[in-house]
Formats: sequence, C-alpha cells, structure tokens
Amino acid sequence: MNDVRLDQPRGHPISAGVIRLGVAKEIVSVLKDLGSDPDAIISEAGLDPRLFEDGNNTIPFAALGRLVGLCVARTSCPVFGLLSQLACASIKNAPTDPDDLFAPDAICRVLLRSRRS
Repeated sequence: MNDVRLDQPRGHPISAGVIRLGVAKEIVSVLKDLGSDPDAIISEAGLDPRLFEDGNNTIPFAALGRLVGLCVARTSCPVFGLLSQLACASIKNAPTDPDDLFAPDAICRVLLRSRRS
C-alpha cells in the first residue's frame, strides 16, 4: 500500500483515492471500549497501527473500508463505523459506565438484542 503515509505534512495535497485519517483515528478508542486489541485488528487489516497516532496521516479509501469491515466482524458490533464517528463528536466525554446507554458496548448490546427479536 504505497499510498499509506506516516509523514504527510498538513496542507500538502493528497493523492486521489486516499483520505486523511482525521476522525477515523477514533477507531482505536472504540476498539478499546469494546474490549478489542486495536493493534492486532489494525495489523490484521494489513496496516501499521502507528498510522492512527496522527489524524493527518493518509490511507487509501479501500483500506479504511476493509479495516472498518474487519472491526465490525471482530467486535460483533454492526454499527462500529457509526460509533467511531460518534466518538469524535464528543460522545467520548459521556460517562463510560457499561450500563450507560451511550457506552459503545451498551449500544452494540441493545442493537444486537433488537436484531435477534
């Protein structure tokens, strides 16, 4: 994946088909909240976990899509992508009690329960 960059300077134009990680770097925190090992899942997707240390790093759209799909599979959370976006929208400042409806694992439990009904 030659379009993955750890050193992409801010303001520098990026290639077509790639995106700056930006809010997608919250994937790491959501994986942790769901009890998963972010480095293992990111590595399994063929990416360097260090990419997620800086939202200015770039990644191909397709690689990000594969990673989110793998995160859904490994966490059994069908709304993983939504949670990673919500984490960036200040939801991460909400209480993290597992019984709290806004905790990522609680949201997944509620959604999985409703899918089985």
